Amino acid sequence: MGCMNPLPEGRTECGICGYPANGENPPLYLPVGTVLSERYLVGRVVEAEGDAAVYVGYDKVLKSAILIREFLPDTLCGRAEDSTAVAVIGGCENTFRDYRERFRTHARVLARLRDLPTMIPLYDIFEENETSYTVGEHCEGVSLEERLKQLGGRMSWEEARPLFMPLMSTLISMHSSGICHYGLSPSNLVIAADGRLHMRGFSIREARSANTDLKPRMLPGYSAPEQYGAEKGYRSLDGCLRPGGGDFPFPHRQPASGGADPGEGIQRSAGARRCGGNPSRPCGYRPV
Repeated sequence: MGCMNPLPEGRTECGICGYPANGENPPLYLPVGTVLSERYLVGRVVEAEGDAAVYVGYDKVLKSAILIREFLPDTLCGRAEDSTAVAVIGGCENTFRDYRERFRTHARVLARLRDLPTMIPLYDIFEENETSYTVGEHCEGVSLEERLKQLGGRMSWEEARPLFMPLMSTLISMHSSGICHYGLSPSNLVIAADGRLHMRGFSIREARSANTDLKPRMLPGYSAPEQYGAEKGYRSLDGCLRPGGGDFPFPHRQPASGGADPGEGIQRSAGARRCGGNPSRPCGYRPV
């Protein structure tokens, strides 16, 4: 249930991912073995974002591994006792409803963009347990972050070009459709078995921005200053993807001094605000 590969009889843990046969998810998340929409088997939770929990799953119809995203902003809701249903915190009902609608709208646009070259196809959106879910293909591979470590931190343009040109094309189409990634970084770019680059880690804008009712998930060095709500402490933007010279480094911003990211304080204090706070201020720069 950790990677959805078959577990040989008698084994107590997966030989591929190491997940134990009797593994359980923390109480906030869906129990391992839950079946959604009478089709999707829920496995371990692999990520908790500001707007959603992400689970490895299994599509019993297509007989393939999937990723399931459950709208679960933990600043606005929890899990009902002895139930799989989501329970909204008192006084946050309207805020939860508004963000849930943004989650669904965002998912519907992503589903329409599934044929773009670096998108991981999203193929189902449904309602259950008083919340919303999306289902997409599970893209296995090595992250760009890991690949860059293997290469000593730099990638030649000859290797980078076939990876990044389709990505640039996808980003142009995404932005034309009103969708930004807001968390693009080497950790969210996966080189799949077919050698192609794919994007993962999509969230609604408010889950990647300070001063909202969600717990923001920032990526120090990659999140734009506007996502923190202020530009103080940053050097000028270099851009997210920039080919150069003979080598292809993946550039990122550095804090102006001290090596600390000023957004860390925002992340630590996130979630302390009451519902209905000020919306994130509009960005002049559109992060990818």
